[in-house]
Order: sequence, then structure tokens, then C-alpha cells
Amino acid sequence: MTSNAMKQKKILKLPVYIAVYVAVIAVCILADQLTKLWIFDGLLGATEGKSVKVMGDFLRFTATYNEGAIFGMFKGRASDIMFFIITVAATPLYAYFLVRARSRSVCGQVGFAFIVGGAIGNAIDRAFVCTDGTFFSGKVRDFISFSIFPPIFNVADSFLTVGVVLAVLAIVVFDPDSLVNGFGEERTAANGDENADGQTTKTQTGNDEGAATDGNNDATENRGERTNDLQNTAETGGNAVKKNNADNAAEEAENGKNGGEK
Repeated sequence: MTSNAMKQKKILKLPVYIAVYVAVIAVCILADQLTKLWIFDGLLGATEGKSVKVMGDFLRFTATYNEGAIFGMFKGRASDIMFFIITVAATPLYAYFLVRARSRSVCGQVGFAFIVGGAIGNAIDRAFVCTDGTFFSGKVRDFISFSIFPPIFNVADSFLTVGVVLAVLAIVVFDPDSLVNGFGEERTAANGDENADGQTTKTQTGNDEGAATDGNNDATENRGERTNDLQNTAETGGNAVKKNNADNAAEEAENGKNGGEK
């Protein structure tokens, strides 16, 4: 997709764009928080370790407080504080990328909206879920467990994961200025330069051939002119000889006449 296609793409007005994706972010946050209230706090009674089967052992709801990053990685009190700070600091950056994506692909727009929504969903847990009587526990409520995927996660984690995948696809493939499109434009430009060089070479060759033909024609004309000059010279010489012979004959006839008179 070229810059012309980027110009032709219909871009939502900024207020409309913001309204649409604020709604998307709100849906992500509500989906995360409501499932935690319904399943973690309601069905599982917020009892860590409690588990119920949903699809046999393949899918279970298991209550756990995640003390680390996404999918339970990097656990520890220091990690809880660090990831809360990172989430709070990074969310405005993701929001900026979302606004910046307004002139780019919908894939990237949805991806960054999912990232913002998922990050805020987990940040709410880190700030307000109280497991030890303190305001800030830094923990996140997780409950989705698959037998083929050991880490336990929540809906916000899902939005974060899908959002990152969509954002990467947009940057690499779908955006007008994506890496793939940029590579294609470079190849097109290179091919255009090669074609232009080839056309220039053909034109130069044609000019050289034309110049050679003109030179041959000039040489032929010069040979023809020299031949005509030689013919004219020969004719002139022949006429001079004939005139000289005639003069000699006339002179001899005049001499003979004078001798006869004597």
C-alpha cells in the first residue's frame, strides 16, 4: 500500500475516533472486572486454590492471586510494585500509539486499544484488591486454567496478548508504512531505476546507430561527389585534347595551302 492509498483511506475525525476506541477500552475493562467478580469472587468465593471444572480437566476455573506479571511470571513483592509502576507509566504511551494509529490500519488500532484496556484492568486489581488488609497489594486475580497451558490467567491478560499480536501484525504487515510495504516500495523503486537505466541505454544505442548511419550516408555522398568530379575532370581533359587536335589539324591544313601557293 503506497502513500496514495494512505491518503485515500477514510480516516475518522479525531473526536469520533476517540469515542469509538474509548468504548472499546471500556468494554475490555468491564469484561475483565465483571468476569473476576462473577467467577473469582462469586463462583470461587475468592478462595485461593479453589477450582471447578468447566470442560473436564481441559478447562478449569482456579482461583489464584498473581503476584507477578502476565501469566504469573516474575513473582515477588518487589515485582508487584515494579509492574504496577510500569503499567501506570506505560498506559499513556500505549494511548499515544492508539491515537497515532488513526491514519493506519484498523488492526493496529484495535491492538493498541486491547493493550490499554488489558493494562488498566490489571492495574485496577493491583491497586484495589486487598488480600492482607492493605490498600495496595500489587496482586491480580487470575482464574482461567487450561491443561495444555500451565500458567493461570484472566481476561485482561487475554486482551493484552491479543493486542500485542495485532499491533505487531499491523507494524509488520498491515499499516501503510509497515515493514513489508516499505520493502515492497523499495523493490519497486529499484526496478523503476533499472528500467530507466535500460531505456537510457537503448536510447543511447539508437542514437549511436543513427549517427553511424548518418556517417555512412555522408561517406557515400562524398564518394559520389568525388566520382562526379573525376568524371567532369575527364570530360574536360578529353574536350581539351580534342580541341588541341583540331587546332593542330587546322594549322597543318593552313601550312599545306601556303606551300601549294608557292
